[in-house]
Amino acid sequence: MIDHKDIIPLVRVEMSGLNRNTDLGTLEKESGYEIIKNFVNQKTNHIKTPIRQLREDGCISLGKITNATEVKKELFQYPIYRGHIKNEIYSDGIPITDYRHNDLRSGMYCWSMSDLLKCQSVVDIASNPLIIDFVSRYLGCLPTCYGINCMLSSGTSGHGTTQRHRDSDDFKFLSLFVYLDEVTLFNGPHVYEIGTHLGNPDGQKGNELPHENINKKILTGTAGEGFIEDNWGVHYGMPLRPDRSRICMWVRYGLYDNYTARNSVNIAEHAAQEHLFDMTNEINKYVFRFVTKD
Repeated sequence: MIDHKDIIPLVRVEMSGLNRNTDLGTLEKESGYEIIKNFVNQKTNHIKTPIRQLREDGCISLGKITNATEVKKELFQYPIYRGHIKNEIYSDGIPITDYRHNDLRSGMYCWSMSDLLKCQSVVDIASNPLIIDFVSRYLGCLPTCYGINCMLSSGTSGHGTTQRHRDSDDFKFLSLFVYLDEVTLFNGPHVYEIGTHLGNPDGQKGNELPHENINKKILTGTAGEGFIEDNWGVHYGMPLRPDRSRICMWVRYGLYDNYTARNSVNIAEHAAQEHLFDMTNEINKYVFRFVTKD
């Protein structure tokens, strides 16, 4: 482990405001910083930083990032819809309002994006500056949000997302997932096959899945925990037991208003006029320009 005894021989003097000899000017300060930074990087190269883990593995857990109780309190003001996304392709568009007091049939349900963007807690998660910065570092540019969704899975839905698949939304993109219920092995944890985002062997196309990767990450977690993944990697949701349910939200960040956003999510049709994003913030104004209408 590194301590001051390793650093002192590298610099003329340690920087400090305690006396005149250690109160350094800008040039010596910056020079010392470069020397120490390079030394630390060399000695800790075996330790994966979060961004390095995401780049190498394709997925990283973030721990608790929100108060799930507060998020659900806002969500429950609004109806849900059949299907995993509320649009003309995946849903019949018929609102269900009594879902909290009546048993739901097995299946997947969702909230509309226009209602989600009226929830301050959802907007705060999607626009968290640390999340945006982390995503920007992975993508190499400021991201474009092209979808915000929240799904309620009830019982054995048999939905296609429980099959191994990879998403082909963009040239490079990430999804932030947040569990709003505790997720165990029995109510549909997300599974990610480590490293599969790096591509297929032999030039196979995306839909030609590689053999199942035994190096999997099963993402269980408590309510309020999140994770980020590169969805080009192979992933799926484990089936729920018939008597179980879960609520999970996701935010998708890509490079632009991609083909999937325009033709599957139908982002232009479902962009929200009423929303809680702070559009005086230039980053929000850019990142969320396609999910909102101003």
